[in-house]
Amino acid sequence: MSRSNKGNLLVLTADADAKAVMESVLQRHQSLGIRKITFNVERHSGRDPGIMKDGPEFTRFYRNEFERVILLWDYIGCGWENRIDASACEAQIRKRLAGVTWKNRSVAVVIVPELEAWLWTNRASLRKHWKVTNKLIDRVISEYESNTGLKSGMAVKEQPKELFEHIQLRELHRTISPRDFSEIASSASLHDWESCGSFHSIVTALRTWFSKKVTRSHFR
Repeated sequence: MSRSNKGNLLVLTADADAKAVMESVLQRHQSLGIRKITFNVERHSGRDPGIMKDGPEFTRFYRNEFERVILLWDYIGCGWENRIDASACEAQIRKRLAGVTWKNRSVAVVIVPELEAWLWTNRASLRKHWKVTNKLIDRVISEYESNTGLKSGMAVKEQPKELFEHIQLRELHRTISPRDFSEIASSASLHDWESCGSFHSIVTALRTWFSKKVTRSHFR
């Protein structure tokens, strides 16, 4: 396949929720400040540990189909969180990506602690999705922190996944599916999401690879 016929980007995620998020985000090229691109988002059947085990090697089979690749997974649950820090996880995967012909055209991004950390950076999109008030969210967070022994303000930072699930499952009595993540990502402020270093790393790579003049008005 010639370079002109290649897809622009392959993204390998650890689960269906992250896949749904990235599909929604990449469709928002204007909000990202990049040109419109062709992309494919796949998920690893081995989830987060699978990315660490053979994610780079898995993408080898796509090296002639796509120009660039992003590997994305959660730090918590990857199986290495008690052995090495997040930056070392990324460095290991970057080295292996380079070894399977993705050198200088790949990015490895681990989310600390988990994907839901992105969602909490823009509470307005959560409030819209849940159709609740800030007052209700504040009350539930306060009660959650009290019941779990967390200091005030730490639930979102330390347990974003558990807090998200607590509100949707136990407070609102709604099941959780990848569709929830897709809908939230389709309306969230990506500018706010960039306050998470992991999301900022992805956006930086996208703007480097698929450049377009960026102004603040691009963010929504």
